[in-house]
Amino acid sequence: MASKNPKRLRSETSSTDMRTGRVSDIAAPSPQLIQLINQRFDEQAEHISTSMRDAEARILVVLNDKLSGMATELAQIAQRVQQLESDVSDVRALKEHVAILEAKLAAKIEHDANANVLRIHGIPQHEGENLKTLFNSMCFSLNITPPPKIKEIYRLRPRIQTRSVLDPIIFVKFDSPRDKRELLSAAGAHRRNSKQPLRLDLLGFNSQAPFYVNEQLSKANYEIFKNALKLKKMKTLSAVFTRTALVYVKLKAGGSIPALRVWMSLMLL
Repeated sequence: MASKNPKRLRSETSSTDMRTGRVSDIAAPSPQLIQLINQRFDEQAEHISTSMRDAEARILVVLNDKLSGMATELAQIAQRVQQLESDVSDVRALKEHVAILEAKLAAKIEHDANANVLRIHGIPQHEGENLKTLFNSMCFSLNITPPPKIKEIYRLRPRIQTRSVLDPIIFVKFDSPRDKRELLSAAGAHRRNSKQPLRLDLLGFNSQAPFYVNEQLSKANYEIFKNALKLKKMKTLSAVFTRTALVYVKLKAGGSIPALRVWMSLMLL
């Protein structure tokens, strides 16, 4: 049977050999082809490496620009923050200065309001009284004629009705501080000459109880006055008196005075 189809047998044998994949039947690549492939691979690898380096360089440039811009912005923000802190400090100092000026202005307004005011306490209150007549009687008793002109005279009405045994204080507002000083000087001379306080019989009352005439002081100066009187009782001060709603003291020889609560308003002679 083999002798009948010799060509077909070779063909089948050849097909069988190709199916087995024997290397001896396939042509091997030439060294030139391998060199060319390697060269192309190296070129592509170098191209990719160059592209990556260029991309990294561009990214670094962009990042450096961004970081530089951020650093500049941060420096500007820090500068603005420092300026704001300085402005806040200036505003705080200005507010403190304004508060001091407001306190001084309030004290001056209160002092000016009291500069022409006199307070009298210890005079009994009775229905239908004429305070202007009582004031004129006091001036005549102190040899002040004619009585000085006054703007108004009234008793202080308590804000809350209480059963106090003390009669309300009488306030006298003068036209000028000079008239007030004259009356206070006359009252002081009367006390020194008679060795007695002012008494109600000077005003026509059937009583020898004392009454008192003083300046109207601000709250701060009243605190000074009370502390100064305490120092006088302790023999630290030789005299304490008021003038134009301010407190004055005289020191004893070799004496010293501690700082009072409101030192700047204390006038040392």
